Amino acid sequence: MARKPLEVDIAHKETDQIIEQVERRISKEYQTAHKEVAAKLDDYLKRFEKKDEMWRQWVKEGKKTKDQYREWRTGQIMMGKRWQEMKDTLAEDYANTAKIARSIANEYRPEVYALNHNYATYDIERKSQLDTSYTLYNRQAVERMYRENPKLYHEPGKKISQQIKEGKLKQWNRQRVQSVITQGILQGESIPDLTKRLEKVTGGEHGAAIRNARTMITGVQNAGRMDAQARAKSMGIPVRKQWMATLDSRTRHWHRDLDGVIVDIEEPFVNEFGKIMCPGDPDADPANICNCRCRLNSAIEGHEIDLSDTSLRHDANLGEMTYEEWKAERKSTSNPINLPERKAAAIRGRYVRKYRER
Repeated sequence: MARKPLEVDIAHKETDQIIEQVERRISKEYQTAHKEVAAKLDDYLKRFEKKDEMWRQWVKEGKKTKDQYREWRTGQIMMGKRWQEMKDTLAEDYANTAKIARSIANEYRPEVYALNHNYATYDIERKSQLDTSYTLYNRQAVERMYRENPKLYHEPGKKISQQIKEGKLKQWNRQRVQSVITQGILQGESIPDLTKRLEKVTGGEHGAAIRNARTMITGVQNAGRMDAQARAKSMGIPVRKQWMATLDSRTRHWHRDLDGVIVDIEEPFVNEFGKIMCPGDPDADPANICNCRCRLNSAIEGHEIDLSDTSLRHDANLGEMTYEEWKAERKSTSNPINLPERKAAAIRGRYVRKYRER
């Protein structure tokens, strides 16, 4: 679908910058975790180093076979209470790092929600040329709203949260540690090389944490936009939601196919992986949300109509007002003020009547 040139989505750009901050912090955590985990395994393996070198020499001299060597290594290194305790320790360390990574992403959720709720409202007012008496959301306001309504963010990333809660993440890590060390032993790698093999576990955990963080933040970004759209629609503004894909070589084709599609805000988008309310929707198929970089746009039905009734207008030049200028007119507060019902009713009645009787 062809798309008209659009102005830069400032909130989306700032959200991407936040994601970059999150990724850097998570990467730092995993670098630290890897060093600590590798040191623990290295300390455990050192007790076998001298005997291991002896066995390697025997194999080289033909005194022992490779099969005998592998059997000895497996029995000595990967059997017994000490090995089980070591696996549990390493798995716990990785699980704790995953929790830290998730908490880092959580820190930014109020900021991302407020940023995108504010920007979506600006975009709706700019397109409809209507003043909705909006008071900017800030972090404190969103945090309080979340305490009152834990579903505010649409809870993206709840699958990994459930894994952590149920201890499945630790079990998975234990299996990963067992697998990579077993492969190293069967391939006859040296003790130092066995320790290096943990990089495969760390790398996998690190990559998963980055994907989960991006998915969480994308979900919060679009939750803020959907809630802004719902607020506008409750006032009678005929807003719909439009899927905006990041069109580059990394974009999955089923999201590229959704690019530009417009649906009612209560309706889902639909592709080959099922229904999805917005990018990052936690109830959608994982293939539809993991590592997604898409966003929602607000589409105002027929916003090109002549709004000659200036009492409905915020500013005749709002279409030229920048986001920063718009924000400057709305004082940020920790107490967001809803549009008074009387004024909301007036907007609904006058605007919708004018809109649909044209």
